[in-house]
Amino acid sequence: MKILQISNFFPPKTSGHGIYCYNLSRKLVEQGLHVKVITSQIPRNTFPIELKNGIEIERIPAYGTGWGISALSFIVPKLLKEAKSFDVVHLHSYLFLISNQAALSKKLAQFPLVLHLHGGVGIPDPKFVGTFKSAFKRFYDKSIGKATIKSADRVISISKTDKVKVANKFKIKRDKLVWIPNAIDISRFPYLEKKSTKNIGFIGRLELWKGVSYLPQIIREISMRLPNTKLIIIGDGSQKESLAAQSKGLPVEFLGMIPHKDITNIFRKIDVLILPSLLEGVPNVCLEAFSSGVPVVAFNVGGVKEIVKHDKTGFLIQPGDTKEFIRKTLILLNDTELRRKMAKAGRKLIEKYYTWDATIPKIISIFQTF
Repeated sequence: MKILQISNFFPPKTSGHGIYCYNLSRKLVEQGLHVKVITSQIPRNTFPIELKNGIEIERIPAYGTGWGISALSFIVPKLLKEAKSFDVVHLHSYLFLISNQAALSKKLAQFPLVLHLHGGVGIPDPKFVGTFKSAFKRFYDKSIGKATIKSADRVISISKTDKVKVANKFKIKRDKLVWIPNAIDISRFPYLEKKSTKNIGFIGRLELWKGVSYLPQIIREISMRLPNTKLIIIGDGSQKESLAAQSKGLPVEFLGMIPHKDITNIFRKIDVLILPSLLEGVPNVCLEAFSSGVPVVAFNVGGVKEIVKHDKTGFLIQPGDTKEFIRKTLILLNDTELRRKMAKAGRKLIEKYYTWDATIPKIISIFQTF
């Protein structure tokens, strides 16, 4: 069976959907499927054509990125030429220019299309992303986004919450939609029994909607109550300079963007992962944290509650309630036994529902319907 994967970004460019596409492609190759990936040539020094772990990769030149998230690559000619030679075209996310071009190409060439939703279905609050971006997302969902989703023959959502939203918002028939949870390679994120370091970590894009404006306040108040605590920040984005300025004099370590394969080492250094995001799907970083034995404190937004089980694998906080966020983080930092208990519960959750062994058969079964 021949599968064509389409992704806005792809490693070495770090992004949640890109990493998922790479790992899925690798697992499909292991199952004997022929897999090719079409993606953007970001960074520009990546090879335009490459064979990696049995995956054919073709990167189309990009003329920058829109708002730092959408690759400006023109893939329509490539899809019209090649898509019909594959059994299924598998598109990751409906949000990007590449996604819209896949939908247009589907209309022109009539090939089987599976759309994989990785979050981003909601409308962001204007106070976190600006009035224009919020209004644009509302317009986009009513027009281009809706057309992109409706172009697919089948739609996979990694979030139960988003599955319901999509069915209601875009009038998608329930039998066309399926929930398949996210997955990680647990061998790459081994469970870590470690001594307390009193470090907390943030891993994600440095954008307002990720709640990064809360980070200086969180570490300031935690370090006042618990000296020697440090916040380790992994990521890059438009708020990097502002965040660095606000963090002067605070126990904060900025590590920037690091290769995904090195994230395991970060989980060795931290006791608690914090996720003060104000807009989320089902964050993969939480799954990686649980697999590694690290509990999570997060705002209860999007599909976060589907994986962070309150009082069991971490704490869920009402969005914007930084006082409670800080209090719960301090509880975890001060209670080694509670952290250990939550860590074990998180690992069990991953092993039961979020491994590739559990999800790959479900994805292949969808491919086989065409």
